[in-house]
Amino acid sequence: MIEQHSHVPVQKGTNLFTADVSLTPGVYMVLVQSEKGTLTERFIVR
Repeated sequence: MIEQHSHVPVQKGTNLFTADVSLTPGVYMVLVQSEKGTLTERFIVR
């Protein structure tokens, strides 16, 4: 599996990091950072 990450600038005041994953069109991976600094990967289909 080949992943190409294109990081999007994160707005100030948010803890949500988004990365475009070129797996299939319309599928995005969202990195959610908790207060403890743990990153959780979540895949969102649009």
